[in-house]
Amino acid sequence: MRGGHGKAGWCKHKWTYTVKYDLERIGKRGFHTASLRRKPSTLNLTGLEELAEKFGVPSEGGKILVDLDKLGFQKLLGEGSASKPYLVKVLQCSEKAREKIARAGGEIQLKLEAEVEA
Repeated sequence: MRGGHGKAGWCKHKWTYTVKYDLERIGKRGFHTASLRRKPSTLNLTGLEELAEKFGVPSEGGKILVDLDKLGFQKLLGEGSASKPYLVKVLQCSEKAREKIARAGGEIQLKLEAEVEA
């Protein structure tokens, strides 16, 4: 019994060989899985209606100002509908969300990432 072919077991049953010949660089480094990549936090228009009731501030022009970036959302998605005119400040938005907000008489202002960090 050889314990596997090639480098099999170098982090398990052949660990003494790895330590003896200073091969500790094997394992635990390199690429990360796709599930560990950070995804932007999103919000649908239905959630925007609820947040606007709680945190919305009336602005000039009769639109309700909602700054989604300050509330922790990076992207606005178009599921649902907009019943009131909103002035939404966000990093990203979908085309459907932009169309629905515009149909209700609102506006979306996209923030640049440089503005957010400053």
